[in-house]
Amino acid sequence: MWLTEGDLPGAVVDPVSYVQTWVYLALALVALSLICAVGWWLVRRWTGRPAEPAPEPAAPPPPPPPPKLDPSAALRQIDQVFQSYRAGQLPARQAHHQLSAIVRACATDQLQLPAKQLTLQGLENLRAPQLGQVTLLVRFLYPAQFGLEPAATVDQAVARARAVVMEWN
Repeated sequence: MWLTEGDLPGAVVDPVSYVQTWVYLALALVALSLICAVGWWLVRRWTGRPAEPAPEPAAPPPPPPPPKLDPSAALRQIDQVFQSYRAGQLPARQAHHQLSAIVRACATDQLQLPAKQLTLQGLENLRAPQLGQVTLLVRFLYPAQFGLEPAATVDQAVARARAVVMEWN
């Protein structure tokens, strides 16, 4: 079962030659990589350091604070709301909202307390004695602002708002 030399078709078979294209391709890729690396290094060297990023533009100055609402200006605004209501230009609910906003803004500016941002519950939880009358006014205005039926007339609301603001005059 062993094959002898005589059983083979030829005496000796030459080894199969390999294709040298792969060797040349590999050498070309290595050379190309070296050329790219040297080119990158030369470009970096000739151009110097990379450009520094441009400084960020300065932030615009903050808007000026709104002018403080002094009691006399608040009283004038209360009168304007009442006149707009009487002329039929302003519904009762909106009049109550504006009266609350005016008194809260005046209280914020006069007492340096955040009455403008607080809800009724926030005003009550703050327990600042200076805001006692403001809290009572806001509690009085809430049903008219947020309820289904206005609980107070605009005349009553204006009178109470004027009384609160007059305390700071």
